[in-house]
Amino acid sequence: MALKLIWNFVAKLMLALLLLGSCKSVDIASQSAYQTCIATPSSCTILSLTNQGLVSSVPSELGSLTALISLDLSNNNLGSSLPTELGRLTALSTQLFLHINSFTGTLPTELGMLTRVENLRTGVNSFTGTLPTELGSLTAMSQMRFNDNCLTGSLPSELVGLSILSEL
Repeated sequence: MALKLIWNFVAKLMLALLLLGSCKSVDIASQSAYQTCIATPSSCTILSLTNQGLVSSVPSELGSLTALISLDLSNNNLGSSLPTELGRLTALSTQLFLHINSFTGTLPTELGMLTRVENLRTGVNSFTGTLPTELGSLTAMSQMRFNDNCLTGSLPSELVGLSILSEL
């Protein structure tokens, strides 16, 4: 019950940020990292909710934070499928961390729209199916981790074209 209340808090925080336009950087992982922001929601650039004991699914509204350059939802108990709206986060450039959760289903093909992201971590979940061929569009990618999932099939040949990929 307490974990659900935490997620409700985060959901309310995100809703407030969207409605009030007060987000630039939200890092709940660090006790001292709350920043008072005066920008519009479209300027929210960093969202770190790592290791918060969150349960539930990722709200599709997260896709409206289109200025995010870094999103870290790792080390929680988030489940269900990833919303396809994550594909709208095309400004993501540093990281998309989804590892160590309870996500299920296939990886959305829309992740291939995140062409600027450099580091994608989806390990230690319960993703199924094959890796989307669209991941071959992630030309800025230097690290991809898919370990400890239930993925099947071989690596898509499209990943061969990722010239700066150093870790897979």
